[in-house]
Amino acid sequence: MSDMCVLRFAPLTAGVLPEIEPWFDDPETIRFLGDRAWIRRALRLVDQTPGTEYRGRTVVGRDVWVIYDHVPIGFIDVERYDDGRAGCAIVVAPALRGRGFGRAILGAVWERPELADVEELIGGVEPENLASR
Repeated sequence: MSDMCVLRFAPLTAGVLPEIEPWFDDPETIRFLGDRAWIRRALRLVDQTPGTEYRGRTVVGRDVWVIYDHVPIGFIDVERYDDGRAGCAIVVAPALRGRGFGRAILGAVWERPELADVEELIGGVEPENLASR
């Protein structure tokens, strides 16, 4: 990844979905996160989740972004809770993995004003997912 990389976050919309949906055909994405049904569900949940409960916490918001560096390079889904925590799921475009984009996305997401009240960002990593570990 270039030091000149400037990441742009754009909300996931139905119009953007075709750009990233093929990433969810990738065997590694399917193995660790899910297939195309997963990304379609994330899109539906953006407006449905505030006020719901998850593991004893109240969901206060959900932000789902496609991240660009000239082209789409990744996706991040962040669900915010009433206790200052947030859970996230991230996918880097399969053709761009191993170049530091995942780390860059996780660093840049902290600059988002939507996450100003978040003190801790939690992401689960499967033990076999060496790149994410």
